[in-house]
Amino acid sequence: MLKSFLPLMLLVFTSSLIAETKMIECNSCSFNQIQGKIIASAGNKPITFHYVIDFDRDLLTRYKATIDQENGVYRVNQLTLPLDVNEAAEQYFTSKRSVKILFDENPTLLSDLISYGNTSSSIQNFSNDEFFIFTNGSQCPNSETDKGVYDFLSTSSFRAQLFNDMKALYPTIQSLFNAWNGLAASANTTMGVLSVEGGWFAVPQKVNFPDGGKASVVVSNNGSSFEVVSGSAFDCNNNQIPTSEGEFRGNFSFSGRYSYQEFMEYGALFGVHFNGSVCRADFYMTMCTKLGNGHYSCSLQCN
Repeated sequence: MLKSFLPLMLLVFTSSLIAETKMIECNSCSFNQIQGKIIASAGNKPITFHYVIDFDRDLLTRYKATIDQENGVYRVNQLTLPLDVNEAAEQYFTSKRSVKILFDENPTLLSDLISYGNTSSSIQNFSNDEFFIFTNGSQCPNSETDKGVYDFLSTSSFRAQLFNDMKALYPTIQSLFNAWNGLAASANTTMGVLSVEGGWFAVPQKVNFPDGGKASVVVSNNGSSFEVVSGSAFDCNNNQIPTSEGEFRGNFSFSGRYSYQEFMEYGALFGVHFNGSVCRADFYMTMCTKLGNGHYSCSLQCN
């Protein structure tokens, strides 16, 4: 559900009888840096082949690493890219640049999809008790159609629907996914750990939700949805939204009962216990501390 800024895992599956060549990410690297990563990845095998992808320079190179039998030292030599791999790489980098331009020119692309797209279909089956709306206070609008940041964090179908809407409405993005898979197939390679900057496209992307919340997203591990960058999500009251039970510590303030209730329901998903009387005031604050049993508890205070 949640994801830290680094790393972003990308799994690409290929079906070929030819032995796979490892692909390594090394952005803006010198040859010595590339050589170091290749040797670390070789695993003491006498001969290995590696593709090195540089997302900063939009560059793909290929290397052969061999162990010198006399001194046991690796020698790394650059090879010429196969023609089909070179063509697939150029297609991918061209698509990547096109998607970056798309997001640069449309910084609210994902936010607009949530506000005006079809993502409401992903939560239409929720009961009124399950779908809480931020209300009260100038920062938290009162609207039953709001699709909030807490719902996005806790509902996988909401995130997947936004991802699918994005690809359906923007063929340029779908083309990027196709180009990446084409490159992986041509190179007969699998990718290990990718940095966020080197992921599918220009992510993380900031999303502003209709309820006043915000978060940054990256593509999920399997390339089929979005995940939220840990530490990037804030609700309409500007509380940093916890990503684990251990982050429910300190004070959290709310502009009304419904925004506090949303936080409480979200915390319950992590096993956080809430106590305190129901307030009649417009301002709520809860103090969250760690209990002797290792779990966390939040005590409501009214102001």
